[in-house]
Amino acid sequence: LLPLEEQVEDEFYKVGDIIKGFVINIRKRRNDVIVILSRTTPEFVKKIFENEIPEIFSCDIVIKRIVREPGIRTKIAVQSVREGIDPAGSCLGPKGIRIEQIKKELHGEQIDVTVWDSLPEQFIANAIGNDLVERVYVADRGNFARVIVSNESKNLAIGKKGKNVKLAAKLTGY
Repeated sequence: LLPLEEQVEDEFYKVGDIIKGFVINIRKRRNDVIVILSRTTPEFVKKIFENEIPEIFSCDIVIKRIVREPGIRTKIAVQSVREGIDPAGSCLGPKGIRIEQIKKELHGEQIDVTVWDSLPEQFIANAIGNDLVERVYVADRGNFARVIVSNESKNLAIGKKGKNVKLAAKLTGY
């Protein structure tokens, strides 16, 4: 069973379609077993990454956080456990082939792979787009940050309908 609230808004399915989903619940009733699936949960994206990227499956790369606006955009923070492995490059794959397979499964949803950093300033810059950010100031109290970008980079940093900065805020906690 794939309830409406667990379906991505712009995806349409018909009987006989083969789709992937994440099991969120199993219900037993008398002689029946009902398996409830989801295609909107971040765990669904995590499992797809584990299936498509061998370094994540072998735990050489760890997924630290995933935030998602189902059907629109996903941001994922990854960290390398072993020295010499580029976590973002491994997720993208040669010529972007790995990330394209994941996008295809998510019906074209935009995926941003971000490198996790223990320094909040660097992690925030990575989440928004390291090449777009000039400077990040983190407040002494609370989880507030001020991000300085150039006038030319402002629209890219904010993103379409503010999605980039919104998801970056959720991903970083700032």
